[in-house]
Amino acid sequence: MRSGTIIEKRDFGNVTLNISYFKDEKNPQIQLKRQSDSDTNLTSGTMEKEIINILDEDANNEDFIIQKLQTLSEENSERKIYTELFKVLVSIEMDSEEIAKNLWNQIIEYKNSCSKLLGTPFSFRAAMLNYFITENKKLANPKIIEIKIYEKTLKSALIDALTGVYNRRYYEEIIQNEINRARRRKGVISLCVLDIDNFKYFNDTYGHVEGDNVLKSAASIVKKNLRREDIVCRYGGEEFVVIMPDSNSENSYIVMHRIKEELKKENFHGESVSFSCGISEYPKDTESKDELFIKADKAMYLSKANGKDQICIYGNDRRNKIRIEVNWNISYSVLGSTESPALPEEEFHLCQTFDVSLDGLCFVTNSQHKVDDVLNIVFHDRNSLNFQNKTARVVWVKPTEDGKNKIGLKFT
Repeated sequence: MRSGTIIEKRDFGNVTLNISYFKDEKNPQIQLKRQSDSDTNLTSGTMEKEIINILDEDANNEDFIIQKLQTLSEENSERKIYTELFKVLVSIEMDSEEIAKNLWNQIIEYKNSCSKLLGTPFSFRAAMLNYFITENKKLANPKIIEIKIYEKTLKSALIDALTGVYNRRYYEEIIQNEINRARRRKGVISLCVLDIDNFKYFNDTYGHVEGDNVLKSAASIVKKNLRREDIVCRYGGEEFVVIMPDSNSENSYIVMHRIKEELKKENFHGESVSFSCGISEYPKDTESKDELFIKADKAMYLSKANGKDQICIYGNDRRNKIRIEVNWNISYSVLGSTESPALPEEEFHLCQTFDVSLDGLCFVTNSQHKVDDVLNIVFHDRNSLNFQNKTARVVWVKPTEDGKNKIGLKFT
């Protein structure tokens, strides 16, 4: 069995998509179920807002707040009420909702004991602060701040001012948490890297104000097409990152395609705007947050190289590299090898690629070559300019039925 590039036509309602991905024939099953919004839990951000609303509803009536939180927890057993409560009040991440709830009960008992000892009502906020400093010592040097001021400061630090979505700093903080959560639940995460096509041209032609409008429109369209638990961040410049928990790469492909087509309907000075996208998946592709981004970024890079306005799913074939079927015009000269002398550099051969990856390419030629021949490759197509000129070593040679040779190269 071998792995390779698969292009399949799939029907999704009124839309037919050609999905490019890399499929291992040992495990050909692909799940295309997408959990609906109504079946998913609220995100931590939504729960955080609800908890803040409860704390604000009657801030001085602590019995009301305690009862409201207890009722909320009992009615929504799947939601991590107390885990989020500690994140809101003391910015401490609990390992599980059970641990958080037990700790909350200990703090309430501590509050009641203090009230009885002092002979006067003792605030649960004061009890929590004292408990974390003197009892379990989670806090060593706390700073007291009004929650609304803190939330405003935090938001300004984590939100991209231009587009209104999260910024790179937030992405760096949240991605490991999402991976940890997926690991505990034995779930999956898709990471999508989007880059606006030809953005420099648009900026240079119409000005930075119009360029900003493109970024704001793109962010808005991405955001409104995502589920509540999905997270979109502006990574920098014209590049966005989308974290999609509980969504495999094929499901995420469908969503990204819908977003891409909707963005292309927007009119910017009579022109449409597209993006190129790469998708990687945890844990199938990697369990490392850094590698997850690198692989999605590589897939995006190949989407650009393949003509832009494309979506590429990263996959592990036997060489652990993404391959795309693309016909680029190239010319090459033989620089020599350990077994043969160098040929004159002006002796160029013209041909077309049929398979390209980040570490090599394949082409068909009438010329004869041996393994370990070293070639100087010149790319001529505009879509291949990201590769520039390359030096490559011949790693395999296969004759074709019509007397030509298929050549496999590895970039050096």
